[in-house]
Amino acid sequence: QSAQLVDQVGRSVRFEEFTRGRASLVAFFYSRCDNPRKCSALIARMAVLQARLLAEGRDVCIACITYDPAFDTPARLKAYGEARGFRFGDEHRFFSALDHQALRSAMKLRVGYAASVVSVHRTELFVLDASGAPVAQNARDGFTDDDVISTLAALAAAPALTRTGGASALCVASAA
Repeated sequence: QSAQLVDQVGRSVRFEEFTRGRASLVAFFYSRCDNPRKCSALIARMAVLQARLLAEGRDVCIACITYDPAFDTPARLKAYGEARGFRFGDEHRFFSALDHQALRSAMKLRVGYAASVVSVHRTELFVLDASGAPVAQNARDGFTDDDVISTLAALAAAPALTRTGGASALCVASAA
């Protein structure tokens, strides 16, 4: 069963419903991460990617999902995204997951959850195909805009590739 999400204005949607039907970018972050080169930089980078995708006319959903649903209220998510240049819309949203453990398991996230602190974590970005299946993951902050755009272009050019097990050809390069 797909995780229930609540967005930056309080609207509810299932993860599967939001990501099905077109390629998606999904990033995970802590709004109170104290390392400026991690979560804050990832979200600022998502805003840059968003602008480029919109300028290129690419039909891509973008979901930025907090690792910290107890702390990140819809208002806090909205302020965090806006402060980093993210433009919200129906297909470009920030979320908290009502069942973050289910999402953690489904996406194989490498983060531990603690109720009151930011735990050790990595920045995680996924490219999902139109069926919602991950075809690329970069669990480091070393991805480039061109890596992500080329992965999305490959999905648009050969959507059957992801259904036949050829996803490894699309993997975004990850820093060690």
